[in-house]
Amino acid sequence: MIESPYFSIKELVCQHVYNKYRNFAWNFIDFRLLVTINTLRDRINKACYINSWDSGGKFDERGLRCPQCEIVKNKTDLYMSAHCLGKGVDLEVEGLIAQEVRDWIVLHKN
Repeated sequence: MIESPYFSIKELVCQHVYNKYRNFAWNFIDFRLLVTINTLRDRINKACYINSWDSGGKFDERGLRCPQCEIVKNKTDLYMSAHCLGKGVDLEVEGLIAQEVRDWIVLHKN
Protein backbone atom coordinates (compact mmCIF):
# COMPACT_ATOMS: atom_id res chain seq x y z
CA MET A 1 0.00 0.00 0.00
CA ILE A 2 1.36 3.40 -1.03
CA GLU A 3 0.29 6.46 0.90
CA SER A 4 0.98 10.10 0.18
CA PRO A 5 3.23 12.64 1.86
CA TYR A 6 1.00 15.42 0.50
CA PHE A 7 -2.59 14.16 0.57
CA SER A 8 -4.62 12.54 3.33
CA ILE A 9 -6.97 9.69 2.52
CA LYS A 10 -9.87 12.03 3.37
CA GLU A 11 -8.84 14.23 0.44
CA LEU A 12 -8.79 11.27 -1.93
CA VAL A 13 -12.09 9.50 -1.17
CA CYS A 14 -15.68 10.52 -0.60
CA GLN A 15 -17.00 10.73 2.94
CA HIS A 16 -19.07 7.54 2.51
CA VAL A 17 -15.96 5.49 1.72
CA TYR A 18 -13.90 7.09 4.47
CA ASN A 19 -16.61 6.57 7.11
CA LYS A 20 -16.85 2.87 6.26
CA TYR A 21 -13.22 1.97 5.55
CA ARG A 22 -11.10 4.66 7.27
CA ASN A 23 -7.40 4.20 6.41
CA PHE A 24 -8.09 0.92 4.62
CA ALA A 25 -9.46 3.16 1.83
CA TRP A 26 -5.84 3.69 0.69
CA ASN A 27 -6.21 0.26 -0.88
CA PHE A 28 -8.87 1.60 -3.26
CA ILE A 29 -6.60 4.26 -4.79
CA ASP A 30 -4.58 3.15 -7.80
CA PHE A 31 -0.85 3.42 -7.03
CA ARG A 32 -0.27 5.06 -10.44
CA LEU A 33 -2.62 7.88 -9.46
CA LEU A 34 -0.73 8.35 -6.19
CA VAL A 35 2.60 8.45 -8.01
CA THR A 36 1.18 11.00 -10.46
CA ILE A 37 -0.37 13.39 -7.92
CA ASN A 38 2.59 13.08 -5.54
CA THR A 39 5.00 13.84 -8.39
CA LEU A 40 2.89 16.77 -9.58
CA ARG A 41 2.69 18.21 -6.07
CA ASP A 42 6.39 17.71 -5.46
CA ARG A 43 7.55 19.23 -8.73
CA ILE A 44 5.09 22.09 -9.05
CA ASN A 45 5.92 23.02 -5.43
CA LYS A 46 2.51 24.52 -4.66
CA ALA A 47 -0.34 23.32 -2.48
CA CYS A 48 -2.80 21.08 -4.31
CA TYR A 49 -6.39 20.46 -3.27
CA ILE A 50 -8.81 17.64 -3.99
CA ASN A 51 -11.64 17.00 -1.48
CA SER A 52 -12.29 19.41 1.38
CA TRP A 53 -15.32 17.83 3.09
CA ASP A 54 -13.29 16.96 6.19
CA SER A 55 -12.43 20.61 6.87
CA GLY A 56 -15.96 21.87 6.18
CA GLY A 57 -15.29 22.65 2.52
CA LYS A 58 -17.69 22.14 -0.34
CA PHE A 59 -15.73 19.54 -2.30
CA ASP A 60 -16.62 15.93 -1.59
CA GLU A 61 -16.69 14.05 -4.90
CA ARG A 62 -13.41 15.07 -6.50
CA GLY A 63 -11.59 11.83 -5.66
CA LEU A 64 -12.91 8.28 -5.37
CA ARG A 65 -16.69 8.25 -5.86
CA CYS A 66 -18.91 5.48 -4.56
CA PRO A 67 -22.48 4.54 -5.60
CA GLN A 68 -23.88 6.74 -2.79
CA CYS A 69 -22.27 9.91 -4.19
CA GLU A 70 -24.70 12.30 -5.90
CA ILE A 71 -22.75 12.41 -9.16
CA VAL A 72 -22.93 8.62 -9.42
CA LYS A 73 -26.48 8.21 -8.07
CA ASN A 74 -27.86 10.70 -10.57
CA LYS A 75 -26.52 8.87 -13.62
CA THR A 76 -29.20 7.06 -15.59
CA ASP A 77 -26.75 4.79 -17.39
CA LEU A 78 -23.76 2.74 -16.34
CA TYR A 79 -21.20 5.14 -14.88
CA MET A 80 -17.61 3.92 -14.99
CA SER A 81 -15.42 6.99 -14.63
CA ALA A 82 -11.85 6.91 -13.41
CA HIS A 83 -13.22 8.38 -10.16
CA CYS A 84 -15.18 5.19 -9.47
CA LEU A 85 -12.09 3.08 -10.02
CA GLY A 86 -9.69 5.06 -7.80
CA LYS A 87 -7.81 6.24 -10.89
CA GLY A 88 -8.89 9.86 -11.18
CA VAL A 89 -9.14 13.08 -9.20
CA ASP A 90 -10.14 16.67 -9.84
CA LEU A 91 -7.26 18.70 -8.49
CA GLU A 92 -6.64 22.40 -7.99
CA VAL A 93 -3.21 23.96 -7.64
CA GLU A 94 -2.88 26.99 -5.40
CA GLY A 95 -2.56 30.21 -7.39
CA LEU A 96 -3.07 28.61 -10.80
CA ILE A 97 -6.09 28.20 -13.05
CA ALA A 98 -6.74 24.87 -14.75
CA GLN A 99 -5.21 25.91 -18.07
CA GLU A 100 -2.01 27.02 -16.34
CA VAL A 101 -1.74 23.61 -14.66
CA ARG A 102 -2.30 21.82 -17.97
CA ASP A 103 0.33 24.03 -19.62
CA TRP A 104 2.79 23.32 -16.79
CA ILE A 105 2.21 19.56 -17.16
CA VAL A 106 2.82 19.70 -20.93
CA LEU A 107 5.94 21.82 -20.45
CA HIS A 108 7.31 19.37 -17.84
CA LYS A 109 5.99 16.11 -19.34
CA ASN A 110 9.37 14.40 -19.22
